Amino acid sequence: MLIGIDGRPFYGKAAGTGRYVTELCRQLDEALPEARFRIYANRPVCMPVRNNRWSVCDEHTLWGRRLPASVWYWLRAGRLVAKDGVNAFWGAANFLPLDLPAAVPSVLTVYDFVFRLFPETLTRNNRVALQCLFKPTVERATRVVTISQGTADRLQQWYGRTADAVVRPAAAPWFAPPQPRQWAAWQRPAGMERPFVLSVSTLEPRKNLTALIQALLQLRAAGHLLDHALVLVGQNGWRNAGLNKHLEDAQRHGLPIVQLGHMPDADLPMLYAAADVVVMPSLYEGFGIPVLEAVRCGATVVASDVPEMREAGGGVPTYVQPNAAGIASGILQALQSRGSELNHNVTGPAWSWAEEGQRMAEVFRSLK
Repeated sequence: MLIGIDGRPFYGKAAGTGRYVTELCRQLDEALPEARFRIYANRPVCMPVRNNRWSVCDEHTLWGRRLPASVWYWLRAGRLVAKDGVNAFWGAANFLPLDLPAAVPSVLTVYDFVFRLFPETLTRNNRVALQCLFKPTVERATRVVTISQGTADRLQQWYGRTADAVVRPAAAPWFAPPQPRQWAAWQRPAGMERPFVLSVSTLEPRKNLTALIQALLQLRAAGHLLDHALVLVGQNGWRNAGLNKHLEDAQRHGLPIVQLGHMPDADLPMLYAAADVVVMPSLYEGFGIPVLEAVRCGATVVASDVPEMREAGGGVPTYVQPNAAGIASGILQALQSRGSELNHNVTGPAWSWAEEGQRMAEVFRSLK
């Protein structure tokens, strides 16, 4: 069985989608030892697995390499899939190639419905592409997989399509409360001498970081968290002019802000555990990987009250309305209840990448 895979999640530094697809590829490599895998890309990729069963079908023409990644994937990948004799294709990021042969069974992964709920937070090209391509892709796909039950429910409600499987993101085993020896060896990044509030996300409008900044300024004005810094982990995204202005204004008003940029997964558990509170104030998420990871590390977590984020955090986080007042109130509530006996009796989700990988492997087996 030769499985073709959309290469876009493997471009650049992996954020949520890239991490999700990479982890599932590693699981599929073990769960489907008889299969071969071929990644379709017009840019250099970070290979999720390196062995002789994995290969890349890249673009050799100059004009093809110059096309935007999604345009190339939509217009060109299907022809290369047909040429290679692929037996199944995984549309790993929301849509399928336009000219994917009808005879090739396909699996489509649906992450979220930002383009319907908060289209203004997307770039124009992404918004138009999803609004035009998503519905026909769902209709063409042989199997549809969602990353949360909430996304599956929205898919059914808006498109009348029942998800064939829900394959959730998981947390790697190292996302766990640090041991004493890890604390002893940990060196805080520069600028993080203060107690801190942590947010982990790509810096883009849907993550609602301006509301978090406003919440912290409100708390400081009321005499709370005067010694705390805001620590932001995540790569720069898009449409950030407003966020950058809020960051500058907040610093002028005395809020210390530390931007660490993209960080490897292995460095995140200590940050989650060391934070006084981890806040994910997104307007909407298809799941919310940082919430799950922070909960696994024993962190105090505040998250927006979105059904998909409740799947990620279970009963552990304090859930709030994603506005400055709601976030500020939630932070105070979470800090006041931290370490209480009630909190110790609440647990978070407990599935693993191995379990989710097996679920994804079953989807591919069902295509035979």
